Amino acid sequence: MSDEQPGAVPPPDEPAWERLDARMLLLGPVRAVGGFLVPAVIAAVGIGSQSGRHGVIIAAVTLVVSIVVGTLPWLTTTYRITSSALVIRKGVLNRQTLTAPLDRIRSVDLEATLLHRLLALRKVEVGTGVDDGGIELDSLRAGRAEALHQHLLALGTRRAAPLTADVVDDTLPASEAGTGQPAMQREPQQPARVLATFDPSWVRFAPFSLAPLAIAGVAIGAASQLDLPFGSTGEAVWDWLVRLSLIALVLLLVIGGLALWCAITMLGYVVQWWNLRLAREDGNLRLTRGLLTTSSTTVEEARIRGIELKEPVLLRAVQGAKLNALVTGLDDGTYGVLPQVPLGVARDIAGAILEPDPAAPQTLTLQPHGRAARRRALLRGVRGWATLVGVAAVTLWWFDRLSWQWGVVAVVVALGWGLFTGSQAYRNLGHALTDQHLVVGGASLTRTRWVLERDGVIGWVLTANWFQRRVGVVTLTATTAAGSESVDLVDVPRPEAEAIVRAVTPVWP
Repeated sequence: MSDEQPGAVPPPDEPAWERLDARMLLLGPVRAVGGFLVPAVIAAVGIGSQSGRHGVIIAAVTLVVSIVVGTLPWLTTTYRITSSALVIRKGVLNRQTLTAPLDRIRSVDLEATLLHRLLALRKVEVGTGVDDGGIELDSLRAGRAEALHQHLLALGTRRAAPLTADVVDDTLPASEAGTGQPAMQREPQQPARVLATFDPSWVRFAPFSLAPLAIAGVAIGAASQLDLPFGSTGEAVWDWLVRLSLIALVLLLVIGGLALWCAITMLGYVVQWWNLRLAREDGNLRLTRGLLTTSSTTVEEARIRGIELKEPVLLRAVQGAKLNALVTGLDDGTYGVLPQVPLGVARDIAGAILEPDPAAPQTLTLQPHGRAARRRALLRGVRGWATLVGVAAVTLWWFDRLSWQWGVVAVVVALGWGLFTGSQAYRNLGHALTDQHLVVGGASLTRTRWVLERDGVIGWVLTANWFQRRVGVVTLTATTAAGSESVDLVDVPRPEAEAIVRAVTPVWP
């Protein structure tokens, strides 16, 4: 690697080093102020209460430090794209040189917070398929970031000519032309094929996801620990409502809680997924979304090994589903394609991603695993719930907190619920095989269907414990470089498991 410094005249065959956009000098200090704001306020309140002059000094020092810290990235970061790699230099005392070989680039994502958008800037994140291999270029012009996004993806799949400085970026307004910054030549591309766009009616599925419940619980718990000035008033109102009517209070809490839950989840859904656009562009799958902070993620379709269609219990009750793509070279192996949407929409988009398989594996009827698998599914359901409730009931009875009659009732109810959950898990269990894909249904209450390309299977693991061997079933694991790196076929009869392996991998002994 060359040791030349930014600003030096590069060799004729090497592009010049470039800096981030000068508008970062506005963005950086503002973000730095946000980072220093909380400790500065605490210090100003604590020290400034003794002397007002100290508070002013702290505010001035915070402002100066924020300006210095915010301008350092622009002063110390340079980058260039050679014929073989993206190279970034940054740092003040500890200088770093980050290199991403073009043939190792797996994804190029764009992100813009509200402040980025006000300044017409974007952040570019280049992924190389390594957990800590993300390389960021913050604060590039919107047009230049888009051109860089397309160019890096093109260079990642085929070697192209280096970027040239004699072409003005046609995505910039005329007022910004001639700024002296080199622009990137665009290669001719095929028209984008839009697979899905945001539908406001999808917002109705937001309350049927329990993911925001943990966040809400943490917020309520934190608020309960605060000594709020209206705490005594709230307790008085609560006591008055309890004395007035306990039934009315319960109804009020249930209805109010549901209304608040719907409002919070719908608002979060809109903020995260507004203006969603899923498109196929020149061999890539590109997802753009976001209301306040917009993001654009792109993956090569050649690296997509299948899809994951998930229908949690609540979402399934309203005919909804979520869709992920299984991709090699990503940090977690999954690429969120669609949020909570109608099941029909998720299946249609899954079919578009999996084309050209005429068997429609996303809707194909799965082959059940037989009576032995059903008995084992029922046993798993009963064993889990009956054990949990039984231990709790015995513990409460031992400490005279529960009569034995109610303990028996609780265990009977747990047995019934276990049988129900086990039967539902078995209904979701199954497999199918098409000419191009292996289809697997998960053995859980959340109806999950994995559709995995045959070529995406890189190995097999057959396991059977003592109980499985007694009834002649095994757990067949298909290993892959995408998703969670494995897909399990639970309690499949051994002859069928061996037939699947031989069909997908003919060289298997």
